[in-house]
Amino acid sequence: MELKQLEYFMTLCRELHFTRAAEKLGIAQPSLSQQIRLLEHEIGMPLFDRTGKRTAMTEAGKILLHHSYHIFHELSQARAAISELQGLKRGNLKIGALLTVVSYLLPQTVIEFHRSHPNIKLSVLGMRTGDIYHGLLQNELDLGIVCLPVEHDDIEAIPFFKQPLALAAPKHHPIAKEPFVTLDMLKEIDSILLPDTYFLRQLINEQCRALGSSPGQSWK
Repeated sequence: MELKQLEYFMTLCRELHFTRAAEKLGIAQPSLSQQIRLLEHEIGMPLFDRTGKRTAMTEAGKILLHHSYHIFHELSQARAAISELQGLKRGNLKIGALLTVVSYLLPQTVIEFHRSHPNIKLSVLGMRTGDIYHGLLQNELDLGIVCLPVEHDDIEAIPFFKQPLALAAPKHHPIAKEPFVTLDMLKEIDSILLPDTYFLRQLINEQCRALGSSPGQSWK
């Protein structure tokens, strides 16, 4: 059963005349008759009584007409809902972000987004990088915010924020006098870093290994 057939059927129900209905639809009368016959074959019962030039709906036709109104109404509602979704007037948005992002970067953005789009249900989840990747690939998240680089063929990454890493040290520590700190310096000092399960820690370890060194003693 096709929507076009239902459209033809509903027009014929209004006109109760094949020639006039065909003219309304802009098709030839034999084409309309053929589509109605196909629809009746699909239904398994006649939809119209044809007596001479007179056409009347059968009980099956009346039932199908009733449900056809509902079908096209639901389609209209679906189009309206999708249109609102495209215009950010309604819908759901689920974001997975690193905990530091959730705490420091997102609060004001979320407030402004809610003011602009009050009917969008926004969910922000603090997650680790691997879990964010999994959520995106499983279509459980609409958006993920992680640290670069993102190396995955099925995930598109768009850089939107840059921030230099800083080393916090006691005021009187020798390294505090340096104008900047390189990763190579970390092997010379004890350092407190995030656990190995965090992407940022893994990135620091990777960069240190590339330099032939490793971070100093760390406490998790």
